[in-house]
Amino acid sequence: MTTSSSIAISCDNVTKQFGNTNSGTLALRGADLDVPFGGITMLVGPSGCGKTTLLSILAGLLEPTSGNLSVLGQSPNALDRAEQVLFRRRNMGFIFQQYNLLPSLTAAENAAVPLLAAGVARKQAVARAADVLDRLGMAPKRASFPAQLSGGQQQRVAIARALVHEPRIVLCDEPTAALDAKSGHAVMEMMAAVAVDPQRAVVLVTHDNRIFDFADRIVHMEDGQIRQVDESRDAPSPSPRVPQVQ
Repeated sequence: MTTSSSIAISCDNVTKQFGNTNSGTLALRGADLDVPFGGITMLVGPSGCGKTTLLSILAGLLEPTSGNLSVLGQSPNALDRAEQVLFRRRNMGFIFQQYNLLPSLTAAENAAVPLLAAGVARKQAVARAADVLDRLGMAPKRASFPAQLSGGQQQRVAIARALVHEPRIVLCDEPTAALDAKSGHAVMEMMAAVAVDPQRAVVLVTHDNRIFDFADRIVHMEDGQIRQVDESRDAPSPSPRVPQVQ
């Protein structure tokens, strides 16, 4: 049994309506979910089932139409817009399917963006980002631009960018969808190393059944509802070759 102190995110009967009541789309139909610290929670299900909508609500990028949401003990709806931005900046890291790296910045500079946005001095921010990249096996590519990196290398930069400010919640949208099996497996080994931190939670949306074995819990969604949550006690431990990013 999980306790409130072990829960990173809690959703209680969360709904999301796009458009008006008569002609709109009800994307979420009363989602109930607790996301604990110290593991990977995967949201799975067919396209259009509400996975990305739920992830966006957890991230504070969308407001729920109804229901209650608690993130790190805080209700995002109780914050004004500026406070929400600051809360996300301090506590959340995002890994996008398409990486969203800035082409004119080096790997280290891209990874440093959250620190720069938080007002950290450029030299210090890039140095901290380079350290995270080193722990992800990217030391030789610090000064490379995105166009000079493979897909797997770009994803490592995206992971470094998500982790450089030491967020307590990491949210991932299809992080392996564009990768081959080997690169996708390597990315998930890194995510497993990140997720073992008892003060961090990783939430990951995926269609990629090749990576299901990395989940500590799998949340099955259908028609805007959570149908089942499978707990796994046998998810593989991170490889000893993978840096233990804290």
